Amino acid sequence: MLESLLARHAALKATQQDIENLHEILRELEDLVESGDMIGYVAANMRFHSTIVDIADHPTAARLLLGLRAQSVVLQYRRILQPGRVATVMREHEELVRVLASRNPDAAEKAMRSHWDDMATALKARLQPSPC
Repeated sequence: MLESLLARHAALKATQQDIENLHEILRELEDLVESGDMIGYVAANMRFHSTIVDIADHPTAARLLLGLRAQSVVLQYRRILQPGRVATVMREHEELVRVLASRNPDAAEKAMRSHWDDMATALKARLQPSPC
């Protein structure tokens, strides 16, 4: 919910340079996927999300999110190692940048919420014990 709120604010405040910076990170993420560097991918993914937080310029939400972020790092590694997951995350990131560039706060909030809901669904499926 915090990242959705921050995406909403980022859509209202993003400059053209901010959008270009996000596109640059997307290109870096694609290069890391192609090279198979998943450790680098997770670091760049964190930078992608941090950039959206910075664009939003909402100190209270950013502070709360920072307190929760350390807990999510392990989950990011688990999530990204799932087969086919990287392609899905890349599509979600591209959609986030697209809606941020449109300056539509409702769409930005919805895209971020969908991104995290999808991650939660993938993690739940991964953590479910397999029936034997």
